[in-house]
Parts: sequence; structure tokens; C-alpha cells
Amino acid sequence: MRKKLLFVLMFLAVILAGCAENSEEQSIKNAIISNMDAMNKEDAAQYMSTIYNDGSGLYESTENLIATLFEGYDLESEILSIEVLEITDNTAKIKVKTKTIRKSGGVFKDNEATMIHYMFKEGSVWKIQNSTIENINYID
Repeated sequence: MRKKLLFVLMFLAVILAGCAENSEEQSIKNAIISNMDAMNKEDAAQYMSTIYNDGSGLYESTENLIATLFEGYDLESEILSIEVLEITDNTAKIKVKTKTIRKSGGVFKDNEATMIHYMFKEGSVWKIQNSTIENINYID
């Protein structure tokens, strides 16, 4: 009886650990989706709520850049894929493939891009801390 109980408890621990990881992955993906949704709605407040403010001045620069982008362009973006590469307690590395097309506005090359987002967990909320472009293909 004791061996069966121990086996059941170990099995449940493995299952629950897997669920917790999936929950964290889903929270991270939801942050990326919210960021893209804000971009498409041109909602600067929602967009900035997905960005981590580390006090370095990048947050304010991003806020200004987003305001300029929303003023001068009407873009439509979609997420093609999201891959969680690494997760620790409060950081994550994510690969996101997107497609962005210009609906109106200034000169802009439609593209498919692969970005690496470095995420930081602020309290219980995942936010984008930094991003790099891994690859960009322009669409003619």
C-alpha cells in the first residue's frame, strides 16, 4: 500500500510540474500575443504594458518610437510562430516569427522577421525586456 501511495504521489508531482511549466510558457506566449495585438490596434498604453522598464531609459525611447510609428504608419502584423527557448525563475528567451505589411503610411518594406525576445517576469507578469532581430526577409 505504501509503495502504491509513493508511486501515485511521485506521478502527480511529475504531472503538476509539467503543468506549471506549460502555464509559464502560456503566460509568456500571452504577453507576446498582447504585444502584437496592441501593435495592430495602435494602442500605445497596452503595448507599453508588455514592455519591462528597467530604468535604463530604453522604456522611454520605446514609448517615443511607438508613438511615432503609430502616427506615421498603419501596419498589420501577425505572429507566425512562438518558440520558448529558455525559462528560468524570472527570465525567458523566446523566438518569434512575424509577418508585417504596410496598409498605409510612409515608406516601409513588408517583411517576415524572426526576433529573439528576452523576457523578464515582473511580479507575476512576463514583459519584454530586450529584442534582437535574428533574420528578416523582405516581401515583394
